[in-house]
Amino acid sequence: MAPQSGVQPSEELEHVTRRIIEALVDNDHDALANLISDDPCLIMVGTDEEEYWEGRRAFLGVANLQREEMASFGVRYFAPDIRAFRDGSFGWSVIRGSYVLPDGQSTKTRATYVFHLETGQWRLVHAHVSIGSSNLETIGLELTTSLESLAEFAESNRPDLTGAIASDGTVTIVFTDIEASTEIAERPWGPPLGRAAPLARGHHRVRGDPQRRIGRQVSRRRLHACVLRGVART
Repeated sequence: MAPQSGVQPSEELEHVTRRIIEALVDNDHDALANLISDDPCLIMVGTDEEEYWEGRRAFLGVANLQREEMASFGVRYFAPDIRAFRDGSFGWSVIRGSYVLPDGQSTKTRATYVFHLETGQWRLVHAHVSIGSSNLETIGLELTTSLESLAEFAESNRPDLTGAIASDGTVTIVFTDIEASTEIAERPWGPPLGRAAPLARGHHRVRGDPQRRIGRQVSRRRLHACVLRGVART
């Protein structure tokens, strides 16, 4: 099998991924062993804090025991959503699945498999499985996770753009690509450093000139809300 260049979807790796999942679910040791790399760089990461295995032997031994344990408790696993890609002799797949308990409750999982083409056969060299939890639970902070959440924010928090609207009813948005540009522009002391200095000085001049200043600076999230509201109306 001649390696191909460039990232592209791979139905072959989707099938390989399903075979690995089937081998795990069915506790088929021989089939699973045939799909796992012998490379010493193999690393597997599970959902538990202690589930970190290096090397084929460590992973296969624990994987088979865990499958027997879950089967004895009636835990089932389903993976309806698999996407796979390849680039030359390396490939990967992303799996969204769920564990289903005997009482019908389910827990969603996400997993990433990394493959290497070894003597004409795809073999797993890395896997990372996780169970999603909210950012609020994990780091104590709610973060934006989708455009839908930004749209909800725009609907519930409508910023006052009176001072930024031109006579024809339009709003002009200027994006800057200077790291920490807001903080730099608001410094009351000393010149900004680095190659961003000329742009930052120009920013200061525009903000400080009442004849040239026809708008106002808004925060990133308020800007997102403005943009989404404008898109929704077009």
